[in-house]
Amino acid sequence: MINVKIDKFSHKELNSKLNRIKSIELPSFHTHKVDFMAIEKIAKKYSKYKNFLILANGGSRTTALAFYNFSNKNKNFEFVATVEPSYLMAVAKKYKKKDTLVIPISKSGTNVMPLEALFFFKGYKTLLLTSKDRGVLKEIGDIKKYDIAVHPDVGGRYSGRTMCGLLPAKLMGLDIKKIENGAKAMYKRCSPNVGIAQNPALKTAAYLYLLEKKGYLNVMLAFYSMKFFSFIPLIVQLAHESFGKDHKGLTFFGDMGPEIQHHTNQRFYGGRQDIVGMYLGVTQKPDVTITVPSALQKIKLRTGTLGHLNNLSLAKALDYDLKANLNEIKQLKIPSVYIEIDKENEYTAGEFMAFIHYFTVYSALLRDVNPFDQPEVEAAKDSSWEMTKKG
Repeated sequence: MINVKIDKFSHKELNSKLNRIKSIELPSFHTHKVDFMAIEKIAKKYSKYKNFLILANGGSRTTALAFYNFSNKNKNFEFVATVEPSYLMAVAKKYKKKDTLVIPISKSGTNVMPLEALFFFKGYKTLLLTSKDRGVLKEIGDIKKYDIAVHPDVGGRYSGRTMCGLLPAKLMGLDIKKIENGAKAMYKRCSPNVGIAQNPALKTAAYLYLLEKKGYLNVMLAFYSMKFFSFIPLIVQLAHESFGKDHKGLTFFGDMGPEIQHHTNQRFYGGRQDIVGMYLGVTQKPDVTITVPSALQKIKLRTGTLGHLNNLSLAKALDYDLKANLNEIKQLKIPSVYIEIDKENEYTAGEFMAFIHYFTVYSALLRDVNPFDQPEVEAAKDSSWEMTKKG
């Protein structure tokens, strides 16, 4: 279960926008029906492989990347998002053809980077993940007789509940039905017909929108969970590409807690006051205690000794780091969002993905921009292709 904690704020000035949001159609990422049989069939065929190379950019990779930290990593996944020669050569050296499956992913089938990488990894067993009826990847599949896993008509960055996100998750050994159950539960909580007081995605989006109008232009993500930390690229992808338009939108960046305390906290607390903190913590964690040898316990450490670490619960130590920051923020009256998650598992991973989806859509609609297009991204891709053609 995920709970979002935000200080009380007035949203009266947004009432007209909030009323319009109530009447929007459910987005395709919500209405999409997962074809579990198709996913299971493909995953069974390719489950013998030990290594998987995901050739993809942006939304075609970020959800699978987020899910990977929830797996036991008995299978090796490499997320290839560049054609840097030294990197590709190192990947090819590390993963041999006999036990490696290459999966280029592109909804349109026209993204150039996965095509370039596909031709580099010639001779590898290949499964394409693309549209069923159009695109260069589809044409390649027809000619080369590759299997094709169908990418439905759901935008790449919102495609976590489709073949794009759930097939890799299945190959990782995750329970994709638990991911689906978590996502559906959160979609219900965040649907457009749910008012702002009970809707965590809408409430978070409205809070950050109003802060942007006051000059807060950045959001620092401090995630005190190694597993949920892997969602940060997806959050950045969704936010920047979906509502960073018309000279509006927030910049998202972040790191693990407590690592972030050792660098970005200086900027957060001591620099320009234009950053909102977004913290994430998990309440139920596996725990171990540490033992400090008696001969070392009298060594001085800050205002105490190493003896204060003896029999320390590491789960509590992590909580102390998080709570210290939340207390500091409160005292300094720095605006923040705290996302509290009870457990780290497939269900809550699905919940969090769904929360981010709706948070993104509402953030775009509050700024009167289209949450589903990406004009500047496409312009850059076109420019790069023209250079490629000229050699």
